[in-house]
Amino acid sequence: MPTIGSKIALAMLTTSLLVNIVPGKTYHLEPELKEFVSAPKVRELLAGIPNLKVRRILTDLIKCESNGDPNALNPKDKDSTPSYGLLQFKTKTLYSEGKRYNIINDIEPREILNIIYFPEIQIKVAAEMIKNNKDNINWWKQQFPACAKKYDYWK
Repeated sequence: MPTIGSKIALAMLTTSLLVNIVPGKTYHLEPELKEFVSAPKVRELLAGIPNLKVRRILTDLIKCESNGDPNALNPKDKDSTPSYGLLQFKTKTLYSEGKRYNIINDIEPREILNIIYFPEIQIKVAAEMIKNNKDNINWWKQQFPACAKKYDYWK
């Protein structure tokens, strides 16, 4: 299995593919990319989350945010900025939270689009965010607000 470092190198070679994803359009991904954007891979990544409550929340959020599509793109979210991937991360959020939880230490802010669609990174970052904030109503209102409300995470 490729390491995150090798995936970053691969993504840097295919940046145009990762940045120009359009919802509903079929893409023919490079064989190396198919390995880590498949639904079974997402299930495997979720199964690796030991905290059952966090795993359940992540599963709900993935279903709500992207319907399980790691290539999902909302080009203009409610704040008029794009959201990317399984959990519909903003570039600034994935970068800052990934750094905070020591998940993405080896990239610069301008490189975040090279990895923003990687399910393993989004899931790891979101799991830490949820684990540390799941009881904070104000946090839920800022992060994943529509889906958190749908699943009553801020009651």
